[in-house]
Amino acid sequence: MKTTKRIFKIGQAEVNAFLDKYENPIKITTQSIRDLKRVFEKTLEAAAKVKAISFKLEEKIKKEQNVDILNALKEEKEKNEKYVVKIETNVKKLQSQINKWESTLVRLKAKYETAQAMLSVNKELAKIDSSGIIATLERMEEKTLELEALGQSYADMVKE
Repeated sequence: MKTTKRIFKIGQAEVNAFLDKYENPIKITTQSIRDLKRVFEKTLEAAAKVKAISFKLEEKIKKEQNVDILNALKEEKEKNEKYVVKIETNVKKLQSQINKWESTLVRLKAKYETAQAMLSVNKELAKIDSSGIIATLERMEEKTLELEALGQSYADMVKE
């Protein structure tokens, strides 16, 4: 039994490591926002349907003569209007949340891209062998001095 649990844990750890390696938080967040927008659209449709029911109830109330039915319709309309208010409140909260998450995503995308650029630049800078460059520059300076000295020697020979 313990061996089975250990094997399961090893497999679980390997799968998690694999997922961590390929998981892209930006893409996951973008997909989550898309899913939330679909929910938002369905909520808007539901709100429109509930409002339509309120309008139909209002029309029935205007036409109804029977007092008992009229009271029942008014009661139903009142419940429906409370439901409309709740749905509209939820729609506003959902829209606000979507807007907040979208702006956060834009900000985090920019930070992520900046961090990647900095990482790339720093990797390239780390690859540069500054001691090798300095040695090359020193050799070049020595060679230049030698050439200048040789040139000066020829100039002195010409003057004589």
